[in-house]
Amino acid sequence: MLKNVAGQNISAQLINKTDGSDVTTGTTTVYVTKDNGTQTSGGGTVTNKGNGEWNYAPTQAETNANYIKFTFVNTSAITAGIGVYTISFNPHDTVRLGLTSLPNAAADAAGGLAISDAGGLDLDTLLGRLDAAITTRMATYTQPTGFLAATFPTTIASPTNITGGTITTVTNLTNLPSIPANWITAAGIAASALNNKGNWNIGKTGYSISGTKTTLDDLNDVSVSAVADAVWDELISGHLTAGTTGASLNAAGGSGDPWVTSLPGSYTSGQAGYIIGTYLNATISSRSSHTAANVRTEIDANSSQLAAILADTAVIGTAGAGLTAIPWNSAWDAEVQSECTDALNAYDPPTNAELASGINLLGGYIDTEINSILTIINKLDTALELDGAVYRFTTNALELAPSGGGGGGDATLANQTAILAALTTIDSIVDAILVDTDTTIPATLNTIAGYIDTEVTSIVNSLVEIKGTGFDTDDHSLVVIASAGGSLTVSQASQLSSIYAAVNSKPVIQSDLDENPTGSIITLTTGDTYGENFNPAKSWTVDYGVDLTGAVVTFTAANKQTKQIILQKTITQVVVSGTKYTLPLTLTTAEAKLFKKSDDIIFDIRIVSGTDVDHSIIGSIKVIDVVNLG
Repeated sequence: MLKNVAGQNISAQLINKTDGSDVTTGTTTVYVTKDNGTQTSGGGTVTNKGNGEWNYAPTQAETNANYIKFTFVNTSAITAGIGVYTISFNPHDTVRLGLTSLPNAAADAAGGLAISDAGGLDLDTLLGRLDAAITTRMATYTQPTGFLAATFPTTIASPTNITGGTITTVTNLTNLPSIPANWITAAGIAASALNNKGNWNIGKTGYSISGTKTTLDDLNDVSVSAVADAVWDELISGHLTAGTTGASLNAAGGSGDPWVTSLPGSYTSGQAGYIIGTYLNATISSRSSHTAANVRTEIDANSSQLAAILADTAVIGTAGAGLTAIPWNSAWDAEVQSECTDALNAYDPPTNAELASGINLLGGYIDTEINSILTIINKLDTALELDGAVYRFTTNALELAPSGGGGGGDATLANQTAILAALTTIDSIVDAILVDTDTTIPATLNTIAGYIDTEVTSIVNSLVEIKGTGFDTDDHSLVVIASAGGSLTVSQASQLSSIYAAVNSKPVIQSDLDENPTGSIITLTTGDTYGENFNPAKSWTVDYGVDLTGAVVTFTAANKQTKQIILQKTITQVVVSGTKYTLPLTLTTAEAKLFKKSDDIIFDIRIVSGTDVDHSIIGSIKVIDVVNLG
């Protein structure tokens, strides 16, 4: 870059800091640092050239430094920095490389270059200074004292004119006389005699040299390519002055091969060396074995699956409108049955007594209202009489009518007409009331009574169906209806089989707390199902031949996330029928009272030998009701 020159450009390639792609959008700011000074925001023009190339045209003032660092910053890109050393000569100037302190290299012109003219040097200026012959100067030459004696010893002849002889060697010549005019010719001077001798820039101006390279054989080639080659072929060792390009290149070369530099090394955050060294901390193959072909295959497979999913989604439709043929399954059946059971347990219909009480209250209210209406109607009935097709007041009613105008005016024809119209309206109302009391209200009451009878009958039939023939609709409520599944029931033993057999056709539960004259008995039988309140809540078995006599049964109430042992009993009797075991446990009245209504009971049967548990059986039961325990 030329120093202190406007109209120059410099470009940087910006890549995305995330995926390495070219950055072609966003705002790029260029910061300028001159001669290691303070970094400032550039005042030049930033242009996006495309494909990640961003160009910056600095101001002339920004180029006025020996070393300039341009830093390209974009929030999406890895920051790029470019440092340049400026030059004061212009390698594109064909005259004198922009070095204005030098004269133009015009051949054979005043102040220009000397040229070779017809095989000899054109030294007109120098020869012009020899303005007289040497012999004219010798005549006035005054010999220094003792010169001849010292210069020409007596052993040497000193003729004034040597003719036909040759002086081959002259040594110690200290006072060569003046050269006569026109004595030295071009032919008398060797071509190399003046190489690197003297200052050819003799202080004159206006000189120029004409000619071409072909005639200036001894002049260096000043073409752009020749100058560039000469600059780049110059040894760095001769240009190591601090601040020069040679010194910087030598320092850069001394840093070694940049490709063997450890990363991140001395690089700092945000620099490319730091980012590569910090984040590229493993081989790419160690993080993923997928090839482009594998990824493409997987994408194609997923595309097929997505198409199938899209088709299925279209079939389902909005809010499941397309799901019109979903088959029923056992899980749904169990869920529906469970919900129905919960609904039955929560349902508390009125008893026969409650229905009778409600109907009696309703009947009493209706009777009262009807009697009130009849009282009014009866009064009208005594005040009116039927005259043909028209009702009229009786003579007695008219005699008892208030005397005076009463504000109604005289008994004019108009007033009588108005009174008759009012009586007609009253008559129609009375007729409607009579119809309602004689026909509509009784019919409605009959309908209500029939509806109530139908509902009561339906409820009674439902209860009988649920409870069986042993259900007494007059005395018992629904609290003794057992839910499906295993349970521990304290109730009337004679009704249990029919009750449980009728509930959703579930297995008969034999493990119930029976009421008998000698106390209460809990009977646990293998093969029975003990509900869904404990996991596993399935039927339990005893290995054939295992003697459970002496085993301890622990009953634990597990309600509301708490567990509390309520009773422990030792098995004293085991009834074996084939491979089926029945364990009757006789409870005292006090022990039976420990079982509360709605308790979830876990029972654990253990056979212990010393400190070891040889056998453990776990199940769960539920207390539905507790009655008649004394």
